[in-house]
Amino acid sequence: MKYSSLALLVAAAFSVSAAQTPVRKNVSEKRVTTLDTLTSIRESVVEHPDSRGVSYVVKTSNETMAVILGDKIQKDYDAIGMPGVTYAPGGARWAYMAKTGSKSLMVVDGVESKKYDGIGTDPVFSPDGRRVAYVARMGVEQKMVADGREGKSYDGIGAIGPLFSADGKHLAYIAVDSQRSALVLDGREGKWYDAIVMGSVVLSRNGRRTVYAAVESDSLLLVVDGKPRRNVRVSEAIRPQFSPDGARLAVAAYEGAMEYAFVDGKGGPRYDRVSDRTMAFSANSKRFAYLAKKGSKWCMVIDGREGKFFDEIGAETFSFSPDGIHYAYVAIVAGKRLVVRDGVEGKPYDAIPVGNPVFSPDSRSLCYAAKADGQWRLALDGKESPSYPSIEPATITFAPGKNRRVACVVSTGTGSAVLVDGTLGPVYDAVLTRKGGRLVFDSPAALRYLAARGQDVLQISEKLPP
Repeated sequence: MKYSSLALLVAAAFSVSAAQTPVRKNVSEKRVTTLDTLTSIRESVVEHPDSRGVSYVVKTSNETMAVILGDKIQKDYDAIGMPGVTYAPGGARWAYMAKTGSKSLMVVDGVESKKYDGIGTDPVFSPDGRRVAYVARMGVEQKMVADGREGKSYDGIGAIGPLFSADGKHLAYIAVDSQRSALVLDGREGKWYDAIVMGSVVLSRNGRRTVYAAVESDSLLLVVDGKPRRNVRVSEAIRPQFSPDGARLAVAAYEGAMEYAFVDGKGGPRYDRVSDRTMAFSANSKRFAYLAKKGSKWCMVIDGREGKFFDEIGAETFSFSPDGIHYAYVAIVAGKRLVVRDGVEGKPYDAIPVGNPVFSPDSRSLCYAAKADGQWRLALDGKESPSYPSIEPATITFAPGKNRRVACVVSTGTGSAVLVDGTLGPVYDAVLTRKGGRLVFDSPAALRYLAARGQDVLQISEKLPP
């Protein structure tokens, strides 16, 4: 049985072969594990975030379960929670939930927690990987467990579970008691409301500011830094955003039948629709953009100025370049998709997926996947790669430094390979990037990733030409 049976190979329903492409051969392979298809649980296979190996759960001979981490088997338990191991960003730490008898526990870096009647969430690591939190239940009450320390018991804890600030120093969650809800930040309860909209809670990167939507007497309130803003009306679909420096706040609001962007404490022009799913601050926090609809047409409003109106604009396709100078997004004209870069329209295609386009770290280049005539190409600054049956746009990765070298995973029709600068690496059953794995440039001339051949998981290292 092939490794693709573990649902890690991108399906390719094409029989056509990719165009003739130069093939890279300076490649070394290291087997990191071999999967036993009789005992391995397919949905538990998780790739290391730094592409160092995989972890997965196996059924042991005494009808228990154990985690395989790298090439080492961990302790047996009666059951292990799916999807298996959760890695911290960077992969230095790991955790998983296990059961012994009727009790549940969390295993963090090989150390068992206290046993609970239940554990309600997967482990959540802080962005810096230093902290970990999860929700545990004793009897009918729930509590947050952070870094091994238990918080106060409540009737319940909101489904969003633990939410860390970007710097990892602050932890927030929604507590529910006596059918009332409050935001708990670093153990301190905020004001109690009838309810808090789960997906609305946002922390600034330094954790010093909070925003969310709360229900009070059948009214929906915007609560900023613990204080209700009663002059701003928002919907339950609210997605607030803080600027990277935390000084600015943006949210979509409405007045009657019209909507507007509420930014820096002020309301913007009224439109038929404003989408907070395509709101964006630049990395330096100075620039701001959002998607707005007037009549049947859509435009990007950038720094308060309307761009060109199009039939549609792809939600979640807008981005500023890292230096904040440039911008790009996907527009739709007569059913065709095209990239708009700094106001200049690119070539139309049949499809350009969400998550594209991608700026290079030095902000000079722009790359995206595009489909035309049933085939996919990688477009880099207007130049197209050879065509392939499919491309995984989420794998587009620029090499570090000031260069235009970019890699991504493509389907050749017979398997998967990594495309770099118009050349293909070896073809494998799968290049593993679906559950945490990624393409890693150790330098502009050194590329590393995980791949599968049959039941073997391989670490691939490539030396690239300068």
